[in-house]
Amino acid sequence: NTNTASKFEDLVLSNGFSPVVSIPTHQRNHCRPTCIDNILTNDIDKVVLSGTISDSIGDHLPIFEFSNIHFEKPKIDKHIKYYDYSNENLEKFSRMLYDGLADHHASRDFSCFMDIFRSSLDASCKLERPKVTKRSKIINPWITDSIISAIDKKHDLKLDWVKTITKIAPEGDPTLRKAFTDYRSALKLIIKGAKNSFNVDKVNEN
Repeated sequence: NTNTASKFEDLVLSNGFSPVVSIPTHQRNHCRPTCIDNILTNDIDKVVLSGTISDSIGDHLPIFEFSNIHFEKPKIDKHIKYYDYSNENLEKFSRMLYDGLADHHASRDFSCFMDIFRSSLDASCKLERPKVTKRSKIINPWITDSIISAIDKKHDLKLDWVKTITKIAPEGDPTLRKAFTDYRSALKLIIKGAKNSFNVDKVNEN
């Protein structure tokens, strides 16, 4: 129906879109080839190449489009980390809290308990200097606090090794270098496993 086709074309163009394929995409014996498959774009100037592929799928030819589109890398917000809740620090916190509450008598006034709780937490988990990181539960939900602590340790091991690099010893201390590379390799496997487990759990949820 020519009238229906014209209305559809007017609708597409009036909304700022343009078809990128203008050659026949449908072929059938004893019928005139027609262009009934298309790709629409709202930025025709960025289209580099478009058309059909000769290998047909039934009566239809596959269509394609190449466009020169620049996708901006999303800005990742940095997060300030004030506490390190590693397993080691949490165990230390539990011991300090237990010792601090040894002589504490329960009452309706929770201020004393909160003071003990806060001081134990600060002494065991609070960082001497806040750290700025791009990692978060939203960006990398499989990265746990323990893994973050392990990453920090990896950086410390690297720094210890790098400090030994000199003109005379460009490879640095071999023992420190091996400690760093072995730890880095093991950590890569742990992070990969955590990411895989997270993805598997997400699949199972659905």
